[in-house]
Amino acid sequence: MFEKINEFISTIGGGIGYFVSVVQQGASQALEMTAKRFLPFLCFIALLIGIINGSGLGSWLGNVLAPLAGSLPGLLLLSFICTIPIVSPVLAPGAVIAAIVGALIGEQIATGTIPATWALPALFAMDSQVGCDTLPLSIGMQDPSIEAMTAGIPAVLISRWITGPIATVIAYFASIGMY
Repeated sequence: MFEKINEFISTIGGGIGYFVSVVQQGASQALEMTAKRFLPFLCFIALLIGIINGSGLGSWLGNVLAPLAGSLPGLLLLSFICTIPIVSPVLAPGAVIAAIVGALIGEQIATGTIPATWALPALFAMDSQVGCDTLPLSIGMQDPSIEAMTAGIPAVLISRWITGPIATVIAYFASIGMY
């Protein structure tokens, strides 16, 4: 009788020990990945945001791009500019440019300069570069081969370049009759 109880307790204890060791190993790997991959990337993004804000580049680009929001061709051009494969990873960090352009467009919508029906297409146009800043990190976290990196990153950036204006057109038609 006591042998069965001891065996049962040993089995339960062994199972709990295994579970705890798996959880501990997972936590250790997560911490290691955070320290080796996330933190350096976040430091780089913070530096890039500081340079964009400190140099005035963000405000300048926002003021240049905001007037494009008053027409569909302007929004398509805005989306096209924001998703140029070489430019989009630079524009995306911290959504600095999108935040500035969004604030300027929002102000123009609030004052009536731009009709409110342009809000949804403008959102899709100025945010079409979303995700392009984290793309190298996301692909790099999977420990891909060099071939996968050199094919994957350009493929996604070029697909955003193509789908950004398409999403803007879809948003334009979806916004008809909203306001």
